[in-house]
Amino acid sequence: MKNTFKVLGIIVLVTIVGFSLVSCKEDDGSKDSVITVGSTNGKITVTDSNLSSYSGKWILGMGGDASTMLFAANNISSNGTITAASISGNSATLKVWELTDEDTLSSYSGNDTVDFTFIVISKSSITIEEFEDFDFLDPYSWVLGMGTIEDIVFSGGIVSTSSFTYFNDL
Repeated sequence: MKNTFKVLGIIVLVTIVGFSLVSCKEDDGSKDSVITVGSTNGKITVTDSNLSSYSGKWILGMGGDASTMLFAANNISSNGTITAASISGNSATLKVWELTDEDTLSSYSGNDTVDFTFIVISKSSITIEEFEDFDFLDPYSWVLGMGTIEDIVFSGGIVSTSSFTYFNDL
């Protein structure tokens, strides 16, 4: 139980800090660009039996450590729309970006060991504001499940991993 609360605490902290940083760009009245998003070669493939009941749904995630903040999705647009990756069977492949300053997501090609948190959702895309406002203790109805994988080892920005350390159906 203590480990569950530790993992939930990590999930909440990473989510709040990460998307607060991304969405902090000053509002100049223009709705054209919320963040700067570069193309990426970073990739994470997640395979876990917990995902099989969500085949046909969508997944996105974020992770990192003290020096690296990573975001994973199918696409993130400069207007703040996050397109989640489709779950097929018991796996999903997501592109990975690195937060390089408060409003820029760049290609990720690092060799880091990080913890990652994923949420499974019932719709294919959400806004940064929806993700930023997400409350793990009172989640939106479109959030179906969430999980964490600890100590993911990226090599050149790419990793295939399995077995959630913690997963909870909501």
